[in-house]
Order: sequence, then C-alpha cells, then structure tokens
Amino acid sequence: FPYTTLFRSRWDLDHFPGRREKDAYIDLAKKQIERETKIAMQLLKELEWDLFFVSFGELDILQYSYWNYYDEGDPTYRANNRYKRVIPEFYQLYDEIIARFVATTDADTTTIVVSDHGIGSRPVNLVNLNESLREIGMITIQNGKKSAIRSVSPSARLKLSY
Repeated sequence: FPYTTLFRSRWDLDHFPGRREKDAYIDLAKKQIERETKIAMQLLKELEWDLFFVSFGELDILQYSYWNYYDEGDPTYRANNRYKRVIPEFYQLYDEIIARFVATTDADTTTIVVSDHGIGSRPVNLVNLNESLREIGMITIQNGKKSAIRSVSPSARLKLSY
C-alpha cells in the first residue's frame, strides 16, 4: 500500500491534557487533526471509493478535558479562563474540515456526519464504590495497595443498603 509513510505520525497519548499540559494539548490536537485530514483527503482524492469514512477522536478528549472551562452551568466551571473558546473553536475547525471534504466530492456523493455520543456537564452526585467498601471494612489498604474484597458478613450487608 503506497500510503504507509503517511501513517508514521501516531497520536502520542503521553500528551493527554493533564492539569499542566492544557496549552500543549490544544496545539497537539490541532496538528493531529490536520495530519488525519491530510491523510484522509489524499486517500479520498487519489483512490476510487464506493464507501469512504474518516473518524476523528480529538473532540471527545477536548470536550471531557475543557468542559468545565466552557460551560458556565458546570458546577466546576472556572470563570475568567483562557480556555472558554476551545470547544467552540474546535467545532469550527471540524466544520471547515467537513466543508473541505464536501467540496472534494461530486453531486452524487452523500455525506453523513455522525457522533458516537453527545457531551455535557459531568455528574456531580457520584458514588465511589471502593471508598464505600473501605469505609465498612470490606476493602483494606495494605502497603499502598487495596486488598481483595472479603466475604460479606450480614452486618456489612446492612451497612451496604444505606
């Protein structure tokens, strides 16, 4: 396959947007999206297709990592932040990429845009099952590691039903 050299630049998950890498991740994500777009556009133009699709995953990571900078209704929203426009700017980037793909095709081509799920504010009422089990003595910490779950005694069953 003549396009193998295009696939050498693989996404580096070591740069997942942590607390200190927000700016670097934005730049990396843009570069990755452009690389994927370039590869897909080249393949779309140079080969004959009955069915062609491309999948972009960066928006998923971006929305999870920057939602509390974007959504004022999120309980962890950070007011007056420089990342407020990150999510809308990436939506605009994807809109431009979709327009480029559509411009490359002819009138007989059907274009469908799908998403694997929506996104929204993270849940605020959570249960940490391991912590609940630790509190009632069913999990213990030994040498910094959790031990195996012990058998459930009748008194523990009552505590679990709260």
